[in-house]
Amino acid sequence: LTLNGPNAGKSGTDATRGAEAIIYPPAGSSPTGGGTTIDLVAITAADVILDGLKLDGDNTSKPSPYTANGANMDVDTGVFSTGNGTVVRNCVIVNAFQFGVALGSDGTLSLYGEVLNNRIDNIPYFSGILVFDGYYAKIDGNTINDAWRGIQTNNHHLPAPFGAVAQISNNIVTTKTQAIVGDSTYTDVGGILNNLQYGTATGWTISGNTVTNTDGASSGSVGMQVWSIQTAVSSTMSNNTVVGFDNGYRLWNGPSNGVLVSGGSVTGSNVGVLATNFSSSWGDADSSAYAISGVAISGCATGVKVDDSASNLNSATVSVAVSGGSVSNGTTGLSVSGADASVSSLAT
Repeated sequence: LTLNGPNAGKSGTDATRGAEAIIYPPAGSSPTGGGTTIDLVAITAADVILDGLKLDGDNTSKPSPYTANGANMDVDTGVFSTGNGTVVRNCVIVNAFQFGVALGSDGTLSLYGEVLNNRIDNIPYFSGILVFDGYYAKIDGNTINDAWRGIQTNNHHLPAPFGAVAQISNNIVTTKTQAIVGDSTYTDVGGILNNLQYGTATGWTISGNTVTNTDGASSGSVGMQVWSIQTAVSSTMSNNTVVGFDNGYRLWNGPSNGVLVSGGSVTGSNVGVLATNFSSSWGDADSSAYAISGVAISGCATGVKVDDSASNLNSATVSVAVSGGSVSNGTTGLSVSGADASVSSLAT
């Protein structure tokens, strides 16, 4: 099934888009803010394509509990799919409380879809794009504004379907502190998170993205995060541009020793790259080793920080191999703190 809007084939940011075909929520819809979501478009069938539509989760005829960025959201999710082969492309998706696009499997089999060239605005409570529980995707060319987090993967333990890719590329994420009337204010916004990859999961490639926090290194904010990359799974993050976060990169719990950050740049952040063995949300990491190669870090108070946290209780080691790249216009180039923190190699 293909649903073509009048702007099919035109990117969500294309200035030549004409009049939109707009899907609004019905009167009486209201976001839950929880695990059971209210969805503007829900897909369970296979091979459904949405192209050139506009989805607006704010039905202005009805108030709902949450207001942010000038809109009063009436749904949790713009597009929610559990169907294999979902493609969401060239759409404008705005004003959903938790997710712009969410693609999910049930963890027992791998699925694949594509999220391409959309504009996604005002997702203040969670993520512009989420792929989870075994759903792989090509996520490319999207522009995401004012999401608490731009893009997130979560919980993959089986390999991607034959011929499928696990790819997050060429997206532009621009965020700021999210102030939600009816809820709270969140400074800990983020660009991209790759989380909980283990077993025989296919490693994600995250490349060519630009993530920016316009509020400038707000407390707890992170441009690019890697959590819980386990067993023999890899995570490759290359040629990304990170601007204005508390931590440019934050690396936690990578016992696969397969996390590589290469190329690209980090500017205007408190710490350019942080590798740590403790998370205030999830606790102790397992012993982990990371590689950083060819990253240009500028205008960050600390360029690279390898931190054996005083809060860590399991004596996990954390080490980083650094090669190439540069650190400039900061206070400290390299910080290694704690007995279980180390730089395994340093080559310039």
